[in-house]
Amino acid sequence: MSKGGGGINIPKDYTFAIGGTGTALTADYGLDDIRVKEVPALSVGVTQFPEVTANSNISIKEIPKLESAVSTDSRIAITEIPPITSNVNIAITQIPEQRVHVPTHYQLGFALFGMELWSLSLCGETQVINEKYVPRRTERCS
Repeated sequence: MSKGGGGINIPKDYTFAIGGTGTALTADYGLDDIRVKEVPALSVGVTQFPEVTANSNISIKEIPKLESAVSTDSRIAITEIPPITSNVNIAITQIPEQRVHVPTHYQLGFALFGMELWSLSLCGETQVINEKYVPRRTERCS
């Protein structure tokens, strides 16, 4: 019996059937129910690598002499440094015109024992103006 279970079931009672003219004999042994439940493990491995050798004999036996007809003797020298003068003036001639708008919120109040009795709240916009002032329509006093 195998590890997988029931194994092969062969019936104990064999029945034979003779049919036709009596010349053919047929028998059913139940071999259609055979199933492979387990496959043995196969292992493949490399046990030895072939030896590889490389031999290369490359060498330089002689370097030829190089001859040149050009003279490579040259000299560079600074004999005199000219005077360097500069005239740089930095001045602010005009402050750029600008208008800075700052949102503000002022609150003045009077409280007694942590209870607010009276308060005045002022909010709006404060301006710092550095430009030729031209009043806007909303800034004109009437």
